[in-house]
Amino acid sequence: MSTAINVRSPFIVTIDEVGQTNSKIELRFKRLSDVAFPSDPDYTLSKNIPASNLTETNYNIAPFCREYISHLSPRLSWTNYGVSATFEDTVETEYVQVLIYTYSNGVLLDANIQYTCFDGFGYYADGTNPSYMTDTDRDGGVVMMDEGTYYYHLACTNPTSAPLTNTDLHPQYITVMPGEDWDVEYVNLVTMSGGVAIDLASVENTPIDVTSVYLNNFDKGYRVQFKNKLGSAVWTGYFRPLTESKYDVIPVDFINKYGAWQRTFMFKASNDYLEVQTTDYNLFQSDLTDYDIKEGQIRTFNVNGKESIKCNTGWVGQDYNDNTLKHLMLSERILVGNKPARMKTKSVELQKHLNNKTINYSIEFDYSFETINSIV
Repeated sequence: MSTAINVRSPFIVTIDEVGQTNSKIELRFKRLSDVAFPSDPDYTLSKNIPASNLTETNYNIAPFCREYISHLSPRLSWTNYGVSATFEDTVETEYVQVLIYTYSNGVLLDANIQYTCFDGFGYYADGTNPSYMTDTDRDGGVVMMDEGTYYYHLACTNPTSAPLTNTDLHPQYITVMPGEDWDVEYVNLVTMSGGVAIDLASVENTPIDVTSVYLNNFDKGYRVQFKNKLGSAVWTGYFRPLTESKYDVIPVDFINKYGAWQRTFMFKASNDYLEVQTTDYNLFQSDLTDYDIKEGQIRTFNVNGKESIKCNTGWVGQDYNDNTLKHLMLSERILVGNKPARMKTKSVELQKHLNNKTINYSIEFDYSFETINSIV
C-alpha cells in the first residue's frame, strides 16, 4: 500500500546510518497503466555528509515528482452519470507513483519505499507534508476534498432515462483513494432515508472520481459519506442544488490543496473586462513641409488584449472559506467557464457570519491567454 503525499510542499527523504560518509537515492516513476516500475532509475541523487559528526543527509523529492504531474481539464463528461455509473478511474496524468531506493555508503538500505504523489500542498500549521491518510480509522484511504456543504446548478438536471446532457454544469466529482473495504453512501437530502451504499473494495488504493449525486435525483441533492470497513463515516459532504434564473451561472474548476480537481459555481452577477496593450512609435511624415494631416504622427503596433471577469459567488456558508476559497486562491491551475485563468484577486477578507450575517465573495480572474492569437 502506498501513501499519498503532496508535492507542492517539500517532502524529505532522510538517510542517516552509523559510519555513513555518503548516501544516494534512486527515484522510479510509474503510471497506473504501467505494468511495473522501470528497472533503471529516472533520477539518481547523491550527497556526501556535511561533516564527520553530522552524518544525516536529506533529499527533497517533491520537485522531481511534480515533473510527472499535469492537469489539462476536469472530467467534463461521463456517459452514465445520472444513470448507473458511480465512479471511474482518475485521469492518470494527474498523479504519479514513485518508488524510492535508498543507499548508504553504496549499500542498498531499502527498495520498497512507495508513494502516490499528488500536486497538492499542506498548510504550515499542519506540520511537515501531512498525508491526510494517517488517521487509523481511514485504513489507508484519503478523500481529496474538505468536508462541508457544496452547491451545484440545477440547470444540469438529468432526464430520468438518459445520461447527463449539460456537462458544462455537472455537479462536483469527488476524487478519492479508498481505504481497505470502503463504501460510499448516498442519502437523499429531501427524505434523509433510504441510503444507497456502493462498495469500493475493487478500487482500493486507486485514485478514482466519484459522483456526488447518485442516479437521477439531481433536484434533491445528497449527503455523501465515505465509510471504513467498520461502517464508520470517515468523510461527510452535503451537495445541494440551487437554481438561478437571472444571471449566467459560471463553473470554476481548480486544483485544490489535495492536488485534485474541485468545482464551485459563481451564481450571481458577473462582469467582463478587456484591457488592450500596445506599443507606440513616432512616424516619419511623407513630406516634412507638406504632409497630409490624415497620416498622423503616432502609430501603434503589437496591439493585443487581455480579458478578465469579475464574478460573485452568491450567498455561501462560512465553511466556504476553508473548503473552497483558500484552495481556489492558492491554486496554480484554474478554469473559468472551461477557459484557463489566473487569480487576479490577491486579497480577500475571510468573512464570518457573526460579523457579516450574509456572505458573498466578489472574485476577479484574468484569462490566461491573449485576445488575438499570438502563438508562434
